[in-house]
This record gives sequence, C-alpha cells and structure tokens, in this order.
Amino acid sequence: MAMAVDLGLKGHTINLFDVVGFDRNIKDIQKRGGIEATNRIVGFYKPNKVTTSAQEAVSGADIIMVTARAFGHQELLKAVIQYLNRGQIILVWTSYFSSLRFYNFVRTKGPQDIILAESNTLPYFVKIVAPATVEVYNKKSLMKIAAMPSQETGRVMDAVKQLYPQCVAAENVLETSLDNPNIPVHVPPALLNTGWWERTGGDVSFYGDLITSKVAKVIDAVDEERVAVGSALGVKLTPITEILAATYGVTGKTTYEAFQNLSSHSAWRPRVSLEDFASKAAFGEDILYGFVPISSLGDQLDVDTKTIDSLINLASLITGRSYWTEGATAEKLGLAGMSVPQIIKYVTTGRR
Repeated sequence: MAMAVDLGLKGHTINLFDVVGFDRNIKDIQKRGGIEATNRIVGFYKPNKVTTSAQEAVSGADIIMVTARAFGHQELLKAVIQYLNRGQIILVWTSYFSSLRFYNFVRTKGPQDIILAESNTLPYFVKIVAPATVEVYNKKSLMKIAAMPSQETGRVMDAVKQLYPQCVAAENVLETSLDNPNIPVHVPPALLNTGWWERTGGDVSFYGDLITSKVAKVIDAVDEERVAVGSALGVKLTPITEILAATYGVTGKTTYEAFQNLSSHSAWRPRVSLEDFASKAAFGEDILYGFVPISSLGDQLDVDTKTIDSLINLASLITGRSYWTEGATAEKLGLAGMSVPQIIKYVTTGRR
C-alpha cells in the first residue's frame, strides 16, 4: 500500500493484488476508492487496479513486486505463475532466501526468460493504521538487490533504479538474504520478553522497551553468527549497527545505543498477542526463513551457531512448534552437500 501511493504519485501505474482469504486490505481499498498515506509520505492514490485476479494484476506489468511476509511467498507465486509474460521481473522485497526457495519452481513453471530477484529489506517502515490508510514512519536510504542467478542482476537494477534510486546491486542472493536486517533483530526481544508480552498483549514499544542493553547483547551474538556464515560462503556481510547507519542514518557506540537512537521506530507498538506475532513475524518468519537456514548452512560449513540454535530450541518449547522441521534448511534451498565453490557457481549462473 505504501509502495502504491509513493510510486503512484510519481506517475507509475500500479496494480494491487492479493489472494482470496488474505484480501481484507484489498476490500478496504476498493470500498474507499484508494489509499491514503501519512507521515513520511503524504497523499491519496487510486491504483489502476485493485483485484484478487492474478491474471488481471500481472498482465502487462514490467515488475511484479512481492511485499508479503515470507510465509506468503509460495501462495502468491503459485497464484501468478501461469499468467506471467516473457521478460517480466519478479522482485521479492522480503528476501528470506525466497530466490533459492522458489528458483526451480519459477524456472520450470514460468516463461524461460522470467527473472526472479530479491531485496534484503522493504523500502519503508510502515503500518496500516486504519482501513485503506498507512502511516509511513520512515523511508530507507539503502536496499540491496540481487537476481537468481546473479548474472541477471544488472537487468533487474536497470528497472528498479527507476523506482528506487537508493538500491544497490548485491553480490548474489546469499548476500540479500543473509543481510536481511530483520533476522537478528526481531527474535531476541520477543523471545526474551515473553512474560511481559503476554501480560501487555504486545502493547509495548518493541524497539524502545524490549531492546535493553542485555537483550542487545543477544542480538549481537546472533549477528556475529550470521556474519560468520556469510564469511564462510565468501560473502562480506554488514554488521547490524552498520546496516542501521546505512539504512536509517542512525548511529551509536553499541547496538543498544543505535536502537535507542532510532526515533522513527520508537512509537511502534505491536499490540498483538505473542502467538500472533510469533506465527506471522518473528518466529514464523525470522526463525523459519532466517535462523534455520543460517544454522543449517553453519552445520554444512562447520560454523558454530550456538546462540541461534538455542533461540530456535527455546522458541519451539514456548510455542510448541517444530521450527527445525518446518524451516528452510540447506536441503530445501537446494544447497545440501555442495561445496562453497559449487554454491557460488549456482547462485551466479543458476547451474550446478
């Protein structure tokens, strides 16, 4: 919705689509006749189409941009794949290893010259505050983009730079997925404040109240393991404090200080149950499609991920959900048993 207003007001033609069953926002927009944005983006935009018809939405589009959470990637790609046209780009803004998870599906089910790409993060920090209304708390100043295979990244960048000049080309989809800033940040505050969250129903400042100096130390430990796995793959990743500086222009001597200085995020209060947040965000997204693949790749590359492993086990105990079984392992990513040179060849050329 934020993309639609921002890009639509700049003169681009926008179609909005969601699948039936997840179309509450679609219905609200249809009823109101458009979308209102406030705060960092101000304006009202009526999209060209607002629909639950995948064929209607993607026909003639230059870029199909997926903004759903990681658990929704498969449903959306399944819905649109049969209607894609040659030369179209599918750009998943919520990376979480989406290109590796769905590369073979898109390659075998879609036109041969379809390009699947991903970004390490969404362009906005935003929340729906009323029907057909979004509040944009911040606009990000840096996003990384890569195609699968990376030899097609240049073609994607040519298109995306027209929409978001702040995008830069990543080395490959390993970088975009591993440099997703949500991965180290969401889980420790939610998991280590379970009691407080249950008592308040999530009516707390996530970044202000839940990220204490000691919780930030756990974030740092997760981040170090994330960067170590990237290093073993030959991918230079960005520590979370540097990501915050590049993305939001916020700094601090420590991770804790950086988050305390992130004023755009201080007002955000989830106001949902821990179960809801766990299933849709921190655990059902960052653990399944961030922690598990990092741990699995760490096992394959002989990199210790003891902090990440401990948090996966604790989350499984608290929620009664088998994240190890459900998560995106190296095998599910199509990387099991491959050496680092073989992995790099695969993400670069698409061939094993």
